[in-house]
Amino acid sequence: MTKILHTIFLVCFGIISFAQTRFEEGYIINNKNERKEVLIKNVDWLNNPQSFEYKLDENSKIETETVNNVKEFGVIGKSIYVSSTVLIDYSSEDIKNLSGDINPEFREETLFLKQLVKGEANLYKYRKGERIRYFFNSTDHPEIEQLVYKMYQPYVNRIDYNKFYRTQILTNFKCASITKNLLGKVEYNDKNLTELFETINNCNNSNVEFVDKAKKNNVKFHLNVRPRVNLNQLTIDKNNFDFQSTKFDRAASFGIGLELELTLPFNNDKWSAIVEPNFVSYKADSERIAPVTDIKSKWSVDYKAIDVVVGIRHYFFLNSQSKIFINGMFVPTFAFNSALTFERNNTTTEIEIGKGFNYGAGIGYTFNKFTGEVRYISDIKRKDDIGNSYNNISFIIGYNLF
Repeated sequence: MTKILHTIFLVCFGIISFAQTRFEEGYIINNKNERKEVLIKNVDWLNNPQSFEYKLDENSKIETETVNNVKEFGVIGKSIYVSSTVLIDYSSEDIKNLSGDINPEFREETLFLKQLVKGEANLYKYRKGERIRYFFNSTDHPEIEQLVYKMYQPYVNRIDYNKFYRTQILTNFKCASITKNLLGKVEYNDKNLTELFETINNCNNSNVEFVDKAKKNNVKFHLNVRPRVNLNQLTIDKNNFDFQSTKFDRAASFGIGLELELTLPFNNDKWSAIVEPNFVSYKADSERIAPVTDIKSKWSVDYKAIDVVVGIRHYFFLNSQSKIFINGMFVPTFAFNSALTFERNNTTTEIEIGKGFNYGAGIGYTFNKFTGEVRYISDIKRKDDIGNSYNNISFIIGYNLF
């Protein structure tokens, strides 16, 4: 069994190595304002990049450009990144380390800013981890400037917000529909600011050349039904009832799970979070006869549980219909009506099996709505009356309901 699993994982690893992020039609504008059409490696960046990879054509070698050498690059119809040297606020947003100063703590940096709206009024975004900043410029105000928003703590037990970005917009853009009352409802986020800058451009009859529609925090939900065959195994440590450890044979059982998958809105839908309650069961016996006394000892296990898989999944796309994935999982397990039974000399002792948790990993393949997965669940950590370890290998078939 171990050799078969190793073979499956090696074959899948070989296929994964070919499942690269795709290169898509794009362009580069260098610092001399020279534009060339290229193929950009579209990573669908969550955090703004400092560099990117591209090819001149499908058969060319992969090259890398950085923020210092490129004025602008983009993936046609999907994203635009503009290189700019800007003042960016580095004020802490950690509640425990908030500044008492209302003013931003600017540093000068050269960054790739993601363009959210392109027209006479332009909106940009920079993200690195939890730090999110928005920038703007316009035909009349060509220098890119940060829209200021800062959380600060003027004194203990009070948090205030510097929302100067509303004043900046009111000052720099003249539009009858952009009022103080309207700006008072505009929050510092993608949705509100993008809609506002579209309104500003429309107000001035400006042609909006581009609006970033990239998923805007659109988490996709999928529900999958997943029957399976489990190969279970239990080992009981030495204990007060039996001075030898006992290892049960690996036995097959059937189970079923219902998986909720949340596809995360970045990196081209390659990451998702999964939650999957599933039913597992295991029945087995192990007998032993002492060589000198001929006393027979027997262990029996009757195990039923609900495993609640909570994990992260990463996809490797092969084409539009098929993909390989790997999972990492944390698995709380809740046993019910489950016990270990020990028999010796006409005496029977029953030990209840308690709840526990474990870790697991899986690898699988999806074609359209169908999925196959091989999953290994490590030894369960329990608080039972005796030491034991239980693990299983699952062969899962899944079907996507929606």
